Amino acid sequence: MQWQDMLDDCLSPLARQAPLIELRPPTFCSLKDMKHFEELLALG
Repeated sequence: MQWQDMLDDCLSPLARQAPLIELRPPTFCSLKDMKHFEELLALG
């Protein structure tokens, strides 16, 4: 499909530059605004 080819073309450079993006485990947080997240419990 044409749209899949377009997506593959867009994602190829990203996959070359960052083949693996490591993420921290999910965390429950408390927040009063969108500037600071207080971590309460990390899963995993």
